[in-house]
Amino acid sequence: MKRSICISALISTLVLIGLGTAAAEVVMIAHPSVPVDIVEAGMIRQIYMGQTTPWNDELAIAPVVIKAGPVRNEFLKTYIKKSSAQFSTFWKKAVFSGTGTPPAEQNTESKLIAYVAATPGAIGFIDHDTAAEGVKVLSIE
Repeated sequence: MKRSICISALISTLVLIGLGTAAAEVVMIAHPSVPVDIVEAGMIRQIYMGQTTPWNDELAIAPVVIKAGPVRNEFLKTYIKKSSAQFSTFWKKAVFSGTGTPPAEQNTESKLIAYVAATPGAIGFIDHDTAAEGVKVLSIE
């Protein structure tokens, strides 16, 4: 009896661990005015860390993030190489020292998509299962 309870508990734990590690798959989206269709992973990091120049002479880059959630966490982990807390701390320091302006934030993916669709030069990220109308999906190299 004890052995079957232990095995059952072990299986339950392994199932929960497997479910807990499922990561969101991130897709980059941009305003249709953005003059690129492919963005390099390194450029994504530069954009979101405030280290880039405009898309071109006339179009500023306008990054936007989701305030919280698994899509934000996966994006930051994969492309920015920071946790959500580290990313927030980086931008708080930049704002305090006057060396940068953080990306715009939206509460939901639908608001983020609407922001990107309405803001020339905007770039953002969503879950790959989310419908993205009015924006273009960027390929990532």
